[in-house]
Amino acid sequence: MKAVRLTIWDRQAETFNAGVGAVFVGKHLKIAEFQGRCLTSTLLSSFRINPQIREAILIQEWWNNLDQDMLFDHLSSISDMIAIQPTSLLRKIKEIHDFTKEKVEIFNTQATVLTIRDNPTYPACPRPSCRKKVTPCDGQWYCEKCRSFFSHPKYRYIMKCCIADFTAELWVTIFNTQGETIFQRPALQYETLKSDIHQLLSAHSDACFRPFEFTIVAKSEIYNGIQRVNYAVNALTPIDLILRSRRLCEKIDAFPRF
Repeated sequence: MKAVRLTIWDRQAETFNAGVGAVFVGKHLKIAEFQGRCLTSTLLSSFRINPQIREAILIQEWWNNLDQDMLFDHLSSISDMIAIQPTSLLRKIKEIHDFTKEKVEIFNTQATVLTIRDNPTYPACPRPSCRKKVTPCDGQWYCEKCRSFFSHPKYRYIMKCCIADFTAELWVTIFNTQGETIFQRPALQYETLKSDIHQLLSAHSDACFRPFEFTIVAKSEIYNGIQRVNYAVNALTPIDLILRSRRLCEKIDAFPRF
């Protein structure tokens, strides 16, 4: 069982009168991140309480028959909230231009890592709930968000990578967990390589030109007054080339012959 937090703002919050156990339908809700994935209302949001439609009636019946002591897990993965598109070519992904702040699309694609920009790690606040960048100060590390000093930071990955298939290239943002998969080492171990340029170059060489199955989240953002689409990797899995080759051979064998 999954639960998701919904935040309602302004006048919508003043008029929202759904009680515990009520069924409501919401439109134009925004997906946000705060202690996990959550929903928040926008100026375009609208709600209907206990609408007399088939889906709402079924949900009400499910709730009425539910054990009231049932525990719900909080939704923590964006892939649980949005239907993921079938495997797409990068050219098709780049051709979509109708993103807005309220619209998020998720794609699966198979691509190869071509380039990783320099300095893919940063010193982060060691508190799991923060992870903001910390700065050296008087022999310690200071987190401006937490307003606290720490003896050591926790290094994390955040990097820009260029990935490609046979149709196009795409620059994506990759975060800590996926960075560990690409470099095959935690960020702290990557930091130790910076003292040896040969080992550092070798690590980047090993990380590039490897194929992965990517799950990419695409959403609109405004940077320096310019609207653009940001592509972030939500998950990635190394591709088993032997297994993939066998599947391709099976498809070729199954293709009708004339």
